[in-house]
Amino acid sequence: MSRQFTTNGVPGLFAESGGALRAGLVFRVGQIDEPLARRGITHLIEHLVLHRTGLTEHHYNGITAPDFTAFVTQGSADDVRTFLSGVCASLRELPIDRLPVEKEVLRTEAASRERGANAAMPIWRHGARGYGLTAYPEFGLAGLTAADLTAWTARYFVRGNAALWVSGPHLPDGLTVDLPDGERQALPPAPSVLPVTPAYFPGPPGVVVWDAVVPWENAAVVFAHLLSRELHRSLRHEGGLSYTATAGHTPRADDTVLITALADGLPAKQDAVLAGVVGVLDRLRRGDFEDAELAAAVKQRCDELVDAGEQGARVMWQAVDLLLGRAASDLGDQLARTRAVSRADVTRVAQAAFAAGLLQTPGDTEAEQAGYTAAPAASGHQVTGRAYPSLSDPAHSRAILGAEGATVVQGETVATVRFDACAAALAWPDGGRRLIGADGVQVHLEPTMFHGLAAAIPVLDQHLPAACRAEMAHRDPESIPRPRLALPTIAPPAGPAAPLRAPAALPDPGAKRAYLLNLVICVAVILAFATGTIDPAELRAPSGGHPIDNLPALLFIIALLVARSVWAIRGLLRLYRR
Repeated sequence: MSRQFTTNGVPGLFAESGGALRAGLVFRVGQIDEPLARRGITHLIEHLVLHRTGLTEHHYNGITAPDFTAFVTQGSADDVRTFLSGVCASLRELPIDRLPVEKEVLRTEAASRERGANAAMPIWRHGARGYGLTAYPEFGLAGLTAADLTAWTARYFVRGNAALWVSGPHLPDGLTVDLPDGERQALPPAPSVLPVTPAYFPGPPGVVVWDAVVPWENAAVVFAHLLSRELHRSLRHEGGLSYTATAGHTPRADDTVLITALADGLPAKQDAVLAGVVGVLDRLRRGDFEDAELAAAVKQRCDELVDAGEQGARVMWQAVDLLLGRAASDLGDQLARTRAVSRADVTRVAQAAFAAGLLQTPGDTEAEQAGYTAAPAASGHQVTGRAYPSLSDPAHSRAILGAEGATVVQGETVATVRFDACAAALAWPDGGRRLIGADGVQVHLEPTMFHGLAAAIPVLDQHLPAACRAEMAHRDPESIPRPRLALPTIAPPAGPAAPLRAPAALPDPGAKRAYLLNLVICVAVILAFATGTIDPAELRAPSGGHPIDNLPALLFIIALLVARSVWAIRGLLRLYRR
């Protein structure tokens, strides 16, 4: 049983439990609140705050979750009091001198973090907003300044946006939470960019991932447990198709829960694994499962609740509920509601989850026959503006910059980001730009890859909103993309084979002059292009269009000149060998 209290105007919860004394300070701010161009700012503040805690005998940690941030500790009553006072002092005055070091620490942390099989799911569902932000790297680190951190702290890490929780044998006296005044911050919207669900998209081979966002209720959590049991039984125990076949749930602050299922398999068996996952979901939404399996799933959930209550782990989530204006849930009430979950309840949740589902298929497999619609993988339109042909494939690829946005066309694929819907513009010192739209579509603009684009980058920067620009660190020159163009080659004509033991012929003066003339003309034209005497930009296509519209023909001519030069040199060498 938990009880509420107040410290320095901050609401708190105490839950009596066995074991050590634990406490935490929770704020209603997380990854989903950050603009993509400032991604990582909350995590950076968390690191700066905990730096002053230093090396201590008691345990402490920080948590930057999608929708909240917490500073937690475990130790004696004095340890808890000292920790809370230190956290608040650091929040009032961040150790800005530590900024470069902590940025490097976060980069190291990110480099060691493994990308999970479901890493792309949030972007496909939410784009570059809300919960979709959790799937992106911390793009903002390089450009974050002391002023950025101070403003963020003053808005989110304040008294009105905080809650305190304590669990253990007793509630220590003298707890102080000295935070500046401020208001409670509402959750940002969590829109979906999927035009229709259930939807699917192709992912990496060898793994199937499915998820759904449904309203939070006890039946939804029981469904997640039942789904995990059925996947393991069908794909691992009976089918032998998967090593890992499981499901889990993640509560969200917006009264929803994310249910995720995953099953791996060998590439040769991935079609069977996909069919197995789809089959389990279909059976559950038809209510085709055993009563014993439902009872086992209910018991599993109840055991989790009891264990969390005994260890004092539930109280942090109750504190989050306080931040969100909800009544703290009682353990007994939660157990009663969980035990009351029926077959009809789980079937209803399974049907809602299927309708909202997003499926990541292995490799290039499709899922239309299972009732899923392909999620859009590209933009449906391109902007109007000047085209910059690709230096690798000018006939099929180009960048387009206009007053409203930017587009990159690669064959039949079109990617467009409008400036008024740009979530982030990653800017490298070498001129490279990557625009990320709110829908998750990305446009890569590399001056080295498109003819004439380098001169247009300053104009592009003027159109981009300043708030979406994210300064990136210098790139290794070897990592900057370069065009790869295969020039056509022309083999010199083969002369008639000489008869055996033919007498050596004297060099033909006419042939020698012809070879020399060819060589001089070809080299002169090539040098004229190289030195700028002939400017390719001044050449016009026969249609009178953009000068670079005839780039394929221009490259073909240069290749002919090179081949003709090689032919003349080889001819001269043959004459002199005689």
